[in-house]
Amino acid sequence: MKPIPRTDITKLVDCNKLLASTLEAITTDSVDKLVASLPVVPEGEYRFHEEDPTEGWQPGKLHWFPVGGLLGNQANIKHAGSAVNPIGERVVNAFEALIELERQKELLRDPNALPPTSPRDAVRRYYRDFQVEQGV
Repeated sequence: MKPIPRTDITKLVDCNKLLASTLEAITTDSVDKLVASLPVVPEGEYRFHEEDPTEGWQPGKLHWFPVGGLLGNQANIKHAGSAVNPIGERVVNAFEALIELERQKELLRDPNALPPTSPRDAVRRYYRDFQVEQGV
């Protein structure tokens, strides 16, 4: 497989404005407006091909590229009815991973440690020092 040429986004946009716009984009309309302001190759002008991703590539522009380079991953991404739900699901997954990491570290210290009774109990147990620092 040929490597895809990199696009230096700093040459295309004001990155500070892009960051500010991205942080403010919390609705579908605002995300659409943000994407429309970028030099993105329209979907009809570039279609990802696993065998040769460079086919039809337009240097110096941004391209739609399937997550993980895998076509047919739509079911994995669109597992929720709202555009916000997948993002929320990933945030929850990240928190769960952090709690699980702390549980595994706890078991290394004490293999007989009882599991937390709830996510709230886990946060209180594993992040007690953070709560004290934050005044929670």
